Amino acid sequence: MHWIAIGVVCIALIFVSYYSPKVGFGLLAALAVLLTGLYFLNLKDSESKKFPIPKETIDLEVTQTEKSYGDSWEFAGRVSNTSDKNVTDVQVRVLLYDCPDESVERTDACVVIGDKVEFVPINVPTRQARDFKDNVSFRNAVAKGKLFWEFELAGIRVTD
Repeated sequence: MHWIAIGVVCIALIFVSYYSPKVGFGLLAALAVLLTGLYFLNLKDSESKKFPIPKETIDLEVTQTEKSYGDSWEFAGRVSNTSDKNVTDVQVRVLLYDCPDESVERTDACVVIGDKVEFVPINVPTRQARDFKDNVSFRNAVAKGKLFWEFELAGIRVTD
């Protein structure tokens, strides 16, 4: 639908530019400014959709990762909610690092071999915590050294 509207506007601009180039280019510049403004408003809106409440009110703690079947891994943890709204779902960004064998912690020598955002359905009432278990699969991720995991909160959904 958007493409049809853009096509119609482009054809209209071509006809206007043929008879009055100054008006055509003026309209093109105004359209560019309008679209740029809408783009940046949409970016701000999408960030507020990911976190409708302050991110600091939700605590994600992943306590365990273990090999599961095939190329998948199981991770478990706890989500704590200190906000005034019920959390219904969380999105967890899972990063898998391959580090040299002698590594004790993740360093700059480690490379990312897996990066995925997992949707975890979980119902956490206000001022409570709930445990969860989920599965993540990294196809073709072959570790040459030691694996390190990193988990971060990528988004949440809430209800009143």
